[in-house]
Amino acid sequence: EYEDNEDGGISITKYVGTATEVVIPSKINGKDVTEIGGYAFSNNKSITYVSVPDTVLSIFIYAFENCPSLKKVRLSQNLETIYGRAFYNCTNLSEIIFPDSLTSIAPEAFTNCSSLKHINIPANITGGYEAFANSGVETIEFENGVETILTRFFVNTKIKEIILPDSVKTIEL
Repeated sequence: EYEDNEDGGISITKYVGTATEVVIPSKINGKDVTEIGGYAFSNNKSITYVSVPDTVLSIFIYAFENCPSLKKVRLSQNLETIYGRAFYNCTNLSEIIFPDSLTSIAPEAFTNCSSLKHINIPANITGGYEAFANSGVETIEFENGVETILTRFFVNTKIKEIILPDSVKTIEL
């Protein structure tokens, strides 16, 4: 299900299909799909893979929360914002690559993603209080350009390795 949104594009509002692998279309009725709305895929027990088209700029709150079978997400290469708890409690999520365009990961976006072991943080990222709290993250690689590591970004994780570029100036406690 979908609806027109404020930017003249389309927002996916609810997934009603049964496929385990979902490829979200880039256009519906000739308009770009620019948002994955809040709760759109929430509590889906069967989805294992989602491909988000490059037209999508935002993934809203709880969009994929409590999707226990979700293992892999291909994000839009133009994605700018992942809102709070978007992937909350996706316990089998193990593969997600953040695009360089991403500037904001909201609080608790990936909390309880216990199978997520390696993440790469883009240079322009902001926000993210407890974004990866209680996750399985073991290796974090910050891309060159990141200047500040935010407070409690990775609270209560299993970090074994952090790769910092020379651009880091501040690590908040």
